[in-house]
Amino acid sequence: MHRPNRQPLVECLEQRAVPATLPLIEVVYLSLEAAGAVTGTDGVRVSYDDSDILRTTLARNEAGELIDVRHELLFDGSDVGLSGDGEDLDALAILPDGTLVISTTGRATVPGVTAEDEDLLRFTPAAAGLNSGLGRRTAGAWSLLFDGSDVGLSSDYEDIDALSILPDGRLVISTLDSGSVPGPTGSGISIRGEDLLVFTPTGIGPTTRGVWAKFFDGSNVGLAYSSERIDALDVDTSDIDASAADAALLHLSTSGSFGALGASGQDEDVLTFDQAAGAFVPGLRLRGLSLGLQSSADIDALHIGPTPLDAVDLTYTPVIDVAGVLSVAQTKLAAHDAKSTTKLNYPSEHWPNSATWMTTTSSRWEAGFYPGALWQMFEHTGQASWQARAAAWTAGLEGRKNDTSTHDLGFVIGNSFGQGYRLTGDPAYLDVVLMAARSLTSRYDPDVGAIRSWNGGNFQVIIDNLMNLELLFLAARHGGTTASGGGSQDLYNMAVSHATTTLANHVRANGSTYHVVDFSPTTGAVLDKYTAQGKSDESTWARGQAWAVYGFTMVYRESGEATFLEAARRTADYFLANLPDDYVPMADFQSPYTDLAHKDSSAAAIAASGLIELSQLETDSQRGQRYRAGAANMLDSLTSPTYLSRTSANAGLLMHGARTYPGENRTYMFGDYYFLEALLRYSKLP
Repeated sequence: MHRPNRQPLVECLEQRAVPATLPLIEVVYLSLEAAGAVTGTDGVRVSYDDSDILRTTLARNEAGELIDVRHELLFDGSDVGLSGDGEDLDALAILPDGTLVISTTGRATVPGVTAEDEDLLRFTPAAAGLNSGLGRRTAGAWSLLFDGSDVGLSSDYEDIDALSILPDGRLVISTLDSGSVPGPTGSGISIRGEDLLVFTPTGIGPTTRGVWAKFFDGSNVGLAYSSERIDALDVDTSDIDASAADAALLHLSTSGSFGALGASGQDEDVLTFDQAAGAFVPGLRLRGLSLGLQSSADIDALHIGPTPLDAVDLTYTPVIDVAGVLSVAQTKLAAHDAKSTTKLNYPSEHWPNSATWMTTTSSRWEAGFYPGALWQMFEHTGQASWQARAAAWTAGLEGRKNDTSTHDLGFVIGNSFGQGYRLTGDPAYLDVVLMAARSLTSRYDPDVGAIRSWNGGNFQVIIDNLMNLELLFLAARHGGTTASGGGSQDLYNMAVSHATTTLANHVRANGSTYHVVDFSPTTGAVLDKYTAQGKSDESTWARGQAWAVYGFTMVYRESGEATFLEAARRTADYFLANLPDDYVPMADFQSPYTDLAHKDSSAAAIAASGLIELSQLETDSQRGQRYRAGAANMLDSLTSPTYLSRTSANAGLLMHGARTYPGENRTYMFGDYYFLEALLRYSKLP
């Protein structure tokens, strides 16, 4: 890994402790007491549950100051059976072979094993294909490593609450509260929550045997019983002979705030006790706030690398059945064509379990998506039959080229005639595109610097309108003119101006977007910002955010201006950071609902298509990989039975789409169009 050259994030107390010994690059593994989210310096927000493990990579400068923090989800407990209330992870160690050893807060029932809270489970990741078995698609096998009841851990307070495994195989643990274990001479060894025991095994697994000894007495060094119980531990023997563990550095986190003999901090912090010196190292080993943890977070399990997992690629690369889905799409698209003699009843939407589309005339904004999908099938197959179908349905939209009453000409004409020209080169299609672009420019206002969206009122501009700029760029490349007689450069300038105005006024500081911005038609001043289809004026309508990701990416492709790459990044980062586990958003990112009926599969399809293109245009390879992975995860969900209808029971493909908040739970032709586009784009990735 390269050494970042950045300014310090903060004056971090942990670096003041022993800066000479802290590595420039370090990997830390954490589990937190409760579900939450954390954002690194790269802007990536990672959600986690209390049964998950984060991999956090830290970078420091030569002075020991923290300059870079990046988080990834290493282990998703819910993927492998840790989902119950008592199955929160509260102790962790990573073995030299890369397997995980954990304990849980209560009884854990995972595939093949049931363990109590005084036991230790071992998890062996199952690598398959390009995937490691770790990350957001965790997979592997469980086994019982340690049975606490065999060796005296039996009371309710003797739950294993912290763990570290020494290089020689000995186990160092802390328990939840007071208890005792058998001593080597038969007498009991008392322990409290601020103490540590060491177990030397002579037998391990379902029949555990061995000898206990006291390893660390917290009360002797100022740890109080009430709030300073040890609940996370890493024993660092890296600078000593492994057999001399009684001289190791103990990296500890406690159940509450602590202030022990020169060391103070909170439950999201890590302090260090130097056993050789018999004292706490001044300051903190890790400061939770510097890692991006909230003050309400509590480190519940800890392992500090190096480990074999430090460099494991956690990207999940799903296998997308592109050919199979496109085959289903051909059947469904051909079915509507076969039952339509006039080729003028354009599919719009349908209710769940409806084999027939509700249709619209050529006058609606949705009319171009079905012809566009037919062109996609021609692109995929190269078959003349699909070209004929596409041409027949495209012809019915030609009259819209003169329509100056709407901003939606990109959706209507670009997706039909524009696609036709791209795939056939027919100049008749280009003529329609040029006329439609000319009509669209009649809605441009130089005082606002944008194209009017809705009629009436002041001068309303919706985030969706970014999508129609592609029509102007296409016309500009082929000698188009504006309604006022301007040339190709004027077409291009109008498109860039609209995108610039949208970026300045629709995109919030955190990368989220407003749906509607209302401008003064005389001065261009912003009069209001609100929503027409989202939850509230200050919430983020999911499809609007998807339009922004796709739209700014397209504008960057056409203009090459770095400003629009940054806009695409900001809106994409927000979209990805706020997705649920299945990568398909609710109808609004601030929606309180979590069920399928309130999802918006169309927003995921639009964003996936935009992210695939963004991943190829991105100049930062790490960002590009992240955008590609995000799109792949969306397509993985969208092609699953949860969202994709492969049978004739539904006329369309994607279920659980939304037009407005809170969600209509329907199939939309525009969702299917961008879903097919995303699949085709994905299939062409190198």
